[in-house]
Amino acid sequence: MKSKNRVNPKDRITREINDLQRGLAELEINSGRAKKFTIYLELLYKYQNKINLISYNDHDRISRRHFLVSLIAYPYLKNARHIADLGSGAGFPGVPLKIALPEKEFVLIESMQKRAKFLQELINKLELNSISVFPDRAENYHDKAFDMILLRAAGKIKDNLRLIDRLLIPGGQAIFYKSSSVDGEIKKAQSLMDKFGFTFQVEQRLTPIEKIPMSLVFLQRHSA
Repeated sequence: MKSKNRVNPKDRITREINDLQRGLAELEINSGRAKKFTIYLELLYKYQNKINLISYNDHDRISRRHFLVSLIAYPYLKNARHIADLGSGAGFPGVPLKIALPEKEFVLIESMQKRAKFLQELINKLELNSISVFPDRAENYHDKAFDMILLRAAGKIKDNLRLIDRLLIPGGQAIFYKSSSVDGEIKKAQSLMDKFGFTFQVEQRLTPIEKIPMSLVFLQRHSA
């Protein structure tokens, strides 16, 4: 029996792109950018034994567990202009969304230097414009504020509120990617959300293809 690492990379990519195309159809997203996702996969495979970018168990289901899950927020970014991905890691959700929305401006914030270098190499190989990597903690970002912030696997809502408050423009929005059971986390964050002037909304979703329950938690900052 072959190990996952011995599977022909071309076969892996073919399976992944087939999954991607199915998921894009479910999400009603144009499927004409598969080449860029192929390049993305190739670079993730190259790095998989060098730095910890994604779980070992996800290496044969990157499209299902990462590309397509990232793209669930696609409909909500249409009016955003300046978008931050906090704790970008392997580029999720920011890079898949940038591929799908090439006209948007993204900043990938990643404090771990090896991951930040991976992100910069990824951007170069994908030949993406209007996207940059900030290789430091988000607390040290002092450029212009964002109208949209994305957080996936970035910690508890409560623990990120002060940072979001500093980085969002009045009327801006943050989107947390969360599991289906998020009520307790929201309850713990409620008093701090009230203090900083945030309202929230939760949308329950099923992931494409696998139909795993998840939540998108939207935090809306009050306009000045």
